[in-house]
Amino acid sequence: MVEKDQNKILDEIFAVLAPGKPLRNAVDRIREASLGALIILTEPEEITYLMEGGFKLDTEFSPQKLYELAKMDGGIIVNREVTKIYGANLHLQPNHNIQTDESGTRHRTAHRIAKQTANMVITISERRNKVTVYKGDFKYTLDSIADLLIKSSQSVMSLEKYASLTTSYLTNLNYLEYEKLVTLEDIIAGIRIFTLLFKTDDNVEYYIRELGTEATTLQVQRAEVMLGQRNNFLNLIRDYYNDANEKKTNPEKIVEKISNIDITDENNIIKLLGYDPKQDNLEDVLIAKGYRLLNGINKLNKRDVENIIQRFTNINSILSASYDDLIQIKGINKIKGSVIMRTKERYKNIIELEKI
Repeated sequence: MVEKDQNKILDEIFAVLAPGKPLRNAVDRIREASLGALIILTEPEEITYLMEGGFKLDTEFSPQKLYELAKMDGGIIVNREVTKIYGANLHLQPNHNIQTDESGTRHRTAHRIAKQTANMVITISERRNKVTVYKGDFKYTLDSIADLLIKSSQSVMSLEKYASLTTSYLTNLNYLEYEKLVTLEDIIAGIRIFTLLFKTDDNVEYYIRELGTEATTLQVQRAEVMLGQRNNFLNLIRDYYNDANEKKTNPEKIVEKISNIDITDENNIIKLLGYDPKQDNLEDVLIAKGYRLLNGINKLNKRDVENIIQRFTNINSILSASYDDLIQIKGINKIKGSVIMRTKERYKNIIELEKI
């Protein structure tokens, strides 16, 4: 729940401070000029009791206006939609009993106002050339666009590495399935690789949100690397989930849960797959149901896949099935039957070639 709340706040921050946004343009100009500023996103009547002095403006927002106002001391009030500047040169007096670990006067004031009012408060440090955003108890330091591009590039490289590992893993899994050598330990290893992939993808997605208009290339790279990865993982879960388990869980739910458990503890993954750590051995041989194989055939819809698996129960029986066996299944016509047979033949040939 804490992580979801933080993500919600980050979304609010990036909605007004991502590159390309008018407020971000103003903030960057203020930082580049080595000026300081304290900006509160609120309606003035909400914080009247905290304000003293200054002057009212009630003028249309523009980055140039905010930049010029930052040359004066005191706080600046901008509405949450960043369309109006209500006041500047304001002396702000938050409750000094509110705890803060900030050192500078401007940052202590901003932190206390954010805690006291739950508004978003932005500070720009003229000495440290740093932008800090506060909202309630949440604090976030805004990276420069140059730093973000470097970090996002490194994150994409990590994403490509894990995507390559999943490809190698699935290729090896095909061989193990064909030879009937898949163990629970093999599936746990695969789930760990996919989990690391998805966590890295979350980081990339985070940079995309923060980069705003500068994220176009990053979005294209991410989409290319992650194409089909979620389906690969879902099919892996479907293939090896223990259907005999009384408390059945939807594969989609498992994907959600996997990011919240400690994957270094294999017992967590075993339980998530519907097995019992006390009874099921890591070296127990498992047989895939056939979801990965069948869902890779474009001609088949979800109902076709379920009907085939219901009829043959596992991948070994599917690979052994004849054309006549297949076309007797509801929904599998001659064309689909032929495509399945060709797919099985290609699958077997690839495995045989890798064995040479």
